[in-house]
Amino acid sequence: MAVQFNVVPMTTRCVAAVVGGCAALLFSSTAVAAAAPAAPVWYGSAPLLKLLAGTYSVDCAQEKVKEPNSKRPGGSIRIAEDGTFSSGKMKGVVRDDVSLLRSIAADGALKIEINANDNDVYLSIAGSENGNIYIAVIDDQQAVQCTVPVPKPLQAPTLFSLYGHVLDVEAKLTCVTNGDKKKKLPFTYRVQQGVLRVFDQSYDLNKGNTEMIMFHMGEYGSKKFTYNARTREDHSVDIVVAEGKFAGLKVTRSDGKFHMCLAPGQTP
Repeated sequence: MAVQFNVVPMTTRCVAAVVGGCAALLFSSTAVAAAAPAAPVWYGSAPLLKLLAGTYSVDCAQEKVKEPNSKRPGGSIRIAEDGTFSSGKMKGVVRDDVSLLRSIAADGALKIEINANDNDVYLSIAGSENGNIYIAVIDDQQAVQCTVPVPKPLQAPTLFSLYGHVLDVEAKLTCVTNGDKKKKLPFTYRVQQGVLRVFDQSYDLNKGNTEMIMFHMGEYGSKKFTYNARTREDHSVDIVVAEGKFAGLKVTRSDGKFHMCLAPGQTP
């Protein structure tokens, strides 16, 4: 199976949103729902919405998308561990791709973006501001938004720590570097107390400025889980789990030197 290490960019209109910007977009009269091809739900051993499961009904507002000035208090949003989400008559199941972006600003503020959709129903989460996040469900007719405190799981020091059962494993890999792509270097992947060491370089995953989790359902039903971290030293770490098995990693130093390491049977 080929392993791709380039992080898939978020394709929703909220990708460049600042704090609250995504929620504001969802309540604009021009907002439209994103479409996704039907695909079976997949979480494997790394569920995402479990971190956010619950019913949110405090500090909510609802609006008819095509009617300006129709915003009014009310509504609620439910997110379930099995990947379903709903608000009133709007119901969806997370399909195909779902992403979680989490970053720490210079002032220590936590920023979160989660994007998922099910054909004509769209789920977006953005924040935080004053310790809150914005959760919104929208279709082509209406939108509901709730402002809630950041759920405790997402207050964890890192996303890596949340998915340690998937990422903090030991694996025998074979590496190449952009200095000599023909030379195969044996390598044992392991993370010790949040620090990944690849040959002569250490990558501290306890202190990442930005982390991203991606779940992806491939064209033929293949399932892939990707973790990306950008460290404070501006190094980049990409880890891929494919079909429930550790597939490989790519580490890129701030000076451009990289190591790509793959498990047996995997190809770049």
